[in-house]
Amino acid sequence: MFGILSGCPKGKATTIVLCGEDKLVEEAKEYFLDMIPGVRAEMKENALVAGGSALYDKIIKYVCSEANREEDANSKLIMETFAEAIRALSVKYTSQENAGALGEGDTLWEPSSVKSSAIYLAVHAACHRFSSLK
Repeated sequence: MFGILSGCPKGKATTIVLCGEDKLVEEAKEYFLDMIPGVRAEMKENALVAGGSALYDKIIKYVCSEANREEDANSKLIMETFAEAIRALSVKYTSQENAGALGEGDTLWEPSSVKSSAIYLAVHAACHRFSSLK
């Protein structure tokens, strides 16, 4: 499912009327509730980045290659822990529903804050896990 709102270039509010079977209306309602924070962030930031897992995959590959070259055991462990956290968040934040809504060759775009927030969460999770391993 994906949404396109248009025809209100300077609008600050909109009303959406949902009709149909209860299950479909509930799914549409959940979709809009999930979509609103992203739209709000994009309007504030005016900056989009490619969505999906491509960026996460590149970060994981880079961090793992650096960890393989690292000689200090603690540094290597924190890098590997960070890569694991990014991998977990990549799975969580990369929605198969969004990928299915796009045509072949299309790109999912999202506010840059979504990526930076996910990376921040990965750093926090890695530090927490690292401290529990020591």
